[in-house]
Amino acid sequence: MLKSRFALKTSLLALLRVANAGLNILVLVLLARTIGSDGVGIYSYVVVLIAILLIPLSNGAHTLVLKLAAEATAHHNWSELKGATIVSSLFAAGFALAVGAILAVLHAGTSWLPVVVGSGLILALTFALLFDGLSAVRSGIMRGLDFPLLGQMPDLIVRPAILLICLGMLELLRDEGLQTTYALYALLLASFVAMASGLLIALRHLPAGFAGAPAEYRRDWLSSSASFASKGGIAVVNSYVDILLLGILLASSAEIGIYRVAAQIAVVSGIVYVSINALATQTFAASLARDDIQAVRQTATQSARLAFLASLPLPVIILFFGAPLIGWIFGQEFAVAAPVALVLLVGQMINAGFGTVASLLTVANRGWTVSRWFAYGTAANVVLCFALIPVWGMMGAAIANVAAGLLFNLALWALARRELGVDTSIAGLGRFKRESQE
Repeated sequence: MLKSRFALKTSLLALLRVANAGLNILVLVLLARTIGSDGVGIYSYVVVLIAILLIPLSNGAHTLVLKLAAEATAHHNWSELKGATIVSSLFAAGFALAVGAILAVLHAGTSWLPVVVGSGLILALTFALLFDGLSAVRSGIMRGLDFPLLGQMPDLIVRPAILLICLGMLELLRDEGLQTTYALYALLLASFVAMASGLLIALRHLPAGFAGAPAEYRRDWLSSSASFASKGGIAVVNSYVDILLLGILLASSAEIGIYRVAAQIAVVSGIVYVSINALATQTFAASLARDDIQAVRQTATQSARLAFLASLPLPVIILFFGAPLIGWIFGQEFAVAAPVALVLLVGQMINAGFGTVASLLTVANRGWTVSRWFAYGTAANVVLCFALIPVWGMMGAAIANVAAGLLFNLALWALARRELGVDTSIAGLGRFKRESQE
């Protein structure tokens, strides 16, 4: 019963992520059609900056309250969770105000961050950071209380849906068309609605003992949050380092916008892989608990083959019809994204071909090794971006991304082979059968 309930939640979460990817594609299409590559580049760069600035909250405070909520549920002691919630919320407010002050100083004294065109927009970005930070804390609490679907619904569905509605209304109501500044204001409103709706959901599901519990505080929360933030933040930085460095090294918002479209196409190709990864993790854990290594090998190989097959259609489509198809969907100025998208899609095929190796090693108590190699991969991504972007621009960023992913996957694949006796790649099971016969 417990396993089936877990599998159902995992499947529903996968569906939520599919819906989230679809909504994000629609948002990007609308932005591309209305504000062009230059506007999409500015908008995307702001979103990337917010995501990176949020690491202390989205990975640090979020994971801390998740852990404390799970412990409180088990022991019915809500005091530490209440204290951590108060501290994390105050930190979110203080952090957002500090970032806003820094942006205001930069805007007043330098031309850096040209997207920050006035005090009104700085205020909007500050509050967007605040709302997203509070949402990260709330999401961690809900997940720790075993409400993963309700905990992530506001961020995965409500936020992009409200953003899409706002952008559509702005485009229809404004005679001169949608502008980049107003698109960022729409992002602020979407963040607020997601935070407010998430808060209402949380208030309905918080246990009765939470409100009346006295708040308790611990000094080691800061070090714990920092550890969580550094570990999870590496993944966030790696996801956005190519766009971030494109802006720093090229200072071309149009190229950032085109690259963003190519990257979003690659994300669509990886949806099945992400979903399979979530389901395989549970199976790996159960098989390892039974010490059934053959079941682990079978799951690894089947997962890799299914994910690899799912990753094939989109690269083929982009190879033969990429430029006209992308131009038809996003606008003709984005047609040049096709070669970049093809390279990034090859990267998705590489990920799928190596299988769910990171998840396997994590549940096999080698999580720190995975984190270390992920950090190496991120460092390689940064170095390669600095080397290739000035020479090849967007294509250089894409090649750097794929090469760093190949390094990471090769290292973990070799580690799983050596320490667990499991080949997670698409050729894994047959290879082990031949070896056993020999």
